[in-house]
Amino acid sequence: METYKPRRSGYPRDLREAGPSGEVKTHWQPEAFTWYGEEARVKGNGNDPFVYVGKSHLRVSSAAALEAGMKAGDRVQIGINKQFLAIKKSETGIPAKSDRGKASTHGLLISASKLIRKLADDGWPVPCRVACVFDQKSGMLVARKPGGASS
Repeated sequence: METYKPRRSGYPRDLREAGPSGEVKTHWQPEAFTWYGEEARVKGNGNDPFVYVGKSHLRVSSAAALEAGMKAGDRVQIGINKQFLAIKKSETGIPAKSDRGKASTHGLLISASKLIRKLADDGWPVPCRVACVFDQKSGMLVARKPGGASS
C-alpha cells in the first residue's frame, strides 16, 4: 500500500507562518493592450489645431490660429479642392473676427456661408470639425475632408 507524500515546494504551507507580507503592487504594461480612440476622436483636446465648418461660418481654433500667426482683424482667403480646405492670410479677403464669445476656444470666426454651401455640395458633412496642419512653406492652414482618400 502506497502512502501519500506531499510535494515540497520550498514555500511554507501557510504563508502566515512566514510572517507579515509586504505591500502588493500592480503594474500594467501598455503593450499588453490594443489601443483604440485616436482614429475615432471627435473633439480632441484644446491644444489640437482644428477648423470647425459650421452652417454659416468657419471657426479656426486658437491653437491653429496661433500656429499660423493669424489674429482677429486679419483678412484671409479660403481655398478648396476635391479633398482639402486651405486658409491663408491675405491683404484682401474675408475679415477674421475674434471668437471670444465662445467658452470652449478663443479662435477666429470667418463668415463664409456661400463657401460652406459649396463645401456641402462637394460632399463635406456640415457641420464638422477637422484637424488641420500649418504648412510653413506655403503659409496655409490645411484641413482634409472627413472620410477623404489619402493623397
